[in-house]
Amino acid sequence: MSPDQRRVNADAPERSESLLLAPDDGRPWGEWLACVILVVTFALAGGYAGGLAGVVTVGIWFALGTPYALAAGVVFAVALTPDGIAGLSALLFGTGLLALLLAPMGTAPAPGAYAVSVLAVTLSLGGFTWLLVLTVPVWLAAAVAVGTLALLAYGLARYHLLQLGLLDEDGRRNREAPPQSDTDHS
Repeated sequence: MSPDQRRVNADAPERSESLLLAPDDGRPWGEWLACVILVVTFALAGGYAGGLAGVVTVGIWFALGTPYALAAGVVFAVALTPDGIAGLSALLFGTGLLALLLAPMGTAPAPGAYAVSVLAVTLSLGGFTWLLVLTVPVWLAAAVAVGTLALLAYGLARYHLLQLGLLDEDGRRNREAPPQSDTDHS
């Protein structure tokens, strides 16, 4: 890191290492806007119960971070539509959850790249799943979607291990990597 980058980073407010974790400092206005969008879209899609589910989802997001809030939001969306979800309701619930994903964009190192990557992954996976649901039986669509997500999670985990220097390029464990804790000396 160059001295100029260190000076710029020294002026930046302290934040969690991951953009997916709940920050421990004040929230920027973009994150508050995402909260409002989530609660309003959930209320429009699910009425008063949807608004309450939106408020609870925001509370989970504040306390635990984005992954848990997304999981809770999806569970609430399914619970609020027991007879099946209509296209407009799916769009409203999805818009609220997408706002949570885009909320840390203002504090990301490259906001434009962050927004493009979030939108590209969301639209491609959503479109792929929607196409599966329309063309094959639901059980097969669910199996393919879960398999796709498992492959993506594995790929991201391998990428992070490579970036942290814990694996060599050929997939072997890097023995020269420093131990992660005082007790890990393997």
